[in-house]
Amino acid sequence: MVYEEPVPEYTDEGSLEDDLRRIAEASNNTTGATQGPITTAPPPPSTRDIAPAVNSGDPDTDELIQRLLREDAEEDAEGQPPAATSSPPANIIQTFFDCIKNENSELISAFIDGGFVKVNTRNSDGVTPLVAAVRENHVRIVQQLVDYGADVDEMSDERDPLAPYYSEYRRGIRIPNSYDRLKRTPLMVAAENGHLPLVKLFLEVFHAKDDIVPPDGMTALRLAAKNGHREVVDYLPSRRIGGMQRWKYKNRASIRRSRIILIELYFFFRVVGYEIPKFFVWSIPKHVVVLPIKRSTVYLWKHKKDIANGIKVGIIGTGKGIARLTKKAAVGTVKGIKAIPAAAVHAAKATGRGIATGSKKTWKFLTVDFPKGLLKFIKGTIKFIKSAAKWTKDAIIAMAKALKRFTVWLAKQLWKTLTVRIPRAIAMVAKWMWTGVKYTGSAIGDFAMRLISAIHTLITKLVNWVSGITWKDVMNGFLNVLKFIFVEIPVKIANGFVSTAKFIQKVLETLFGWFGTALYYLGVGIILLVTYVPKKIFQLFAELFKSIGRGLHEVAVWINPKTI
Repeated sequence: MVYEEPVPEYTDEGSLEDDLRRIAEASNNTTGATQGPITTAPPPPSTRDIAPAVNSGDPDTDELIQRLLREDAEEDAEGQPPAATSSPPANIIQTFFDCIKNENSELISAFIDGGFVKVNTRNSDGVTPLVAAVRENHVRIVQQLVDYGADVDEMSDERDPLAPYYSEYRRGIRIPNSYDRLKRTPLMVAAENGHLPLVKLFLEVFHAKDDIVPPDGMTALRLAAKNGHREVVDYLPSRRIGGMQRWKYKNRASIRRSRIILIELYFFFRVVGYEIPKFFVWSIPKHVVVLPIKRSTVYLWKHKKDIANGIKVGIIGTGKGIARLTKKAAVGTVKGIKAIPAAAVHAAKATGRGIATGSKKTWKFLTVDFPKGLLKFIKGTIKFIKSAAKWTKDAIIAMAKALKRFTVWLAKQLWKTLTVRIPRAIAMVAKWMWTGVKYTGSAIGDFAMRLISAIHTLITKLVNWVSGITWKDVMNGFLNVLKFIFVEIPVKIANGFVSTAKFIQKVLETLFGWFGTALYYLGVGIILLVTYVPKKIFQLFAELFKSIGRGLHEVAVWINPKTI
């Protein structure tokens, strides 16, 4: 009895992915038994028969792919613009890569034989089919793709996990970055995964090149060494290549930070050494003195004729006025001379009358007005003395009350300082000292543990060569100690300065309130201004030393290319 595998039914409803997924499942579940003839419902008639002849060995697969192409043609006929290139639809490419992932060799052959995809067709991420098969460690699919003509040395795109999240622009144009996507050949991927059979297959059978250097410099040998695949590293030939590319790739962030630090230092020195002196020496005199004088001079020069005419008119008017006044003065003088006799008689009469009236008023003043005025003066003086005495009394009382309030406030503040603020400050100082002691003790203990661990690793390696400890482990132990000395200790010291600054701020706020806070921020501003340049120079040298360390590592790799 021959077992017949149930044939999936296909309808016009549903997407391409669903139909191909059912095809793949049916192909994966197929056993070695022979199948009988398969009868399926014919597809609906189409006005455009553009599907090429397909012969994949599976009638269901052929029928499904032809229906897919007819549907795409009908969509184009409804008004969608035709594609500019002859690349296959994205859903076919994705399904093709799903078949590679699921190791469905029959459907892979159907796609390639039917001309729907090429053996080197990339997916939306730029990954080639051969690299996708190597990622899944499918040796049979790798062999199948190479048999179809896949290029074993073609580089595939890989997303860089350490790629920066920013993009650099210059004048609104994005600057190309060769590290946006990593380039990997199938041999590199196999070495990175540590799959020794695939590595041997590529080198011995497919004759792939192991000396290809991608933009980041990570050759197949270095990728295997990076992931600790000792067997692959021992098998691959030694290659002293890609060191400079690896150094540039690993130092791209340090180079960017160094460039930013240099730009900040340039602007700092420009502001402090040029802009501020220019403002006081040049800008203020220019806008306060020079430009007003210049504008006045230009205005006078442009209106010199109007000014001259004005001066002329003023001189003529002044002369005419003087002449008129002189004439009037002369006429008045003549009239005055003529009127002197009459005026003398009138004056004599008026003098007689004045003497009589003056005598009367003088007598009245001496007998009546002067005594009254003297009496008023005496009364006013007495009233003023009383008012002054009262004001002096009130002022003395107010000063006494104010002095009393000030004395009470001062006493309260002194008492609060003695009983609350100073004890609180002492407690804060004690707490800060205790924290410093614990922090220092913890740092010393950490350093001692790392040093003991490094020495123990070295002794274990020297005593027992087969203990599984490599010289790289010994080196990492001592590098960990050096990292603690030159990296972590400066960080701890910086954190100590920060905590000390916060402690000083709290003490000043406790003792002097808002004035202490203002004093603290003033001191912080001065310290930041003074230490800005040394801090930036220290950061620049730190980046430089990091780059030198990575360079020394590349030198060690050049000496021993198989260093892990």
